[in-house]
Amino acid sequence: MTSAEIADIKSIALKDPLLVNRIVNEEGSVSAININNKLPGKSDQEQGEVITAVNEMIGK
Repeated sequence: MTSAEIADIKSIALKDPLLVNRIVNEEGSVSAININNKLPGKSDQEQGEVITAVNEMIGK
C-alpha cells in the first residue's frame, strides 16, 4: 500500500464512530484485533499454534 492509500484508510476509519475508541484510538496510532476461533480440539498445542501464526502475521 502506498502512503496515500494508508492515509485515506486512516481518514475513513477515524470518521467512523463505530471504530473510534473501540478498535482504533482517536489518533489512529493504535488498533485492536479481536479473533474468535473454534479449534477442533485434536491437540493441546492448537491454541499455541494459532498465537504463533498471528504473531508471525503481524511481525512480532
